[in-house]
Amino acid sequence: MFDKLRFLTDCEKIEQELSIVDEMREILVLDYNFPLSHFDNLTPVLDTLNIEDAGLDLPQVLALKKFMDVLRSVVRFFEDEKHQKFKNLARLSGQTIVHKYVIDQINAVVNNKGEVKDNASHDLLNIRRNMRTKRSDVSRKINAVYYILTKQH
Repeated sequence: MFDKLRFLTDCEKIEQELSIVDEMREILVLDYNFPLSHFDNLTPVLDTLNIEDAGLDLPQVLALKKFMDVLRSVVRFFEDEKHQKFKNLARLSGQTIVHKYVIDQINAVVNNKGEVKDNASHDLLNIRRNMRTKRSDVSRKINAVYYILTKQH
């Protein structure tokens, strides 16, 4: 990581970078309700996505969704007219591509509680239906045994 760090010697570039820092400092100090929250390091998730035929587990999908939601909120923050004075940060966020398709695909299979939806796949739907049926059958049998045992005493 540090091997990519370089000293800036171009005065114009230094001033531009400082203005970006000043804009962010103002946002944070004056509490503009900047939509930034803690999120996990996505490097392992992105590394997994680079492996052919690899899939993400649920925590990785949720981390990706959280990151995408925060990213989309940050972009919207700078698109808002009342935040146009932060022109350098707006320019940077304008270069950000938020793939709504990815968010939509995640939302299609994960609910707001972070659980995989029953209808995420036909097989999962059938498995969960069968599990509910079996639980119901077991519950009925336990109740029947309990009823018989309480009648005997």
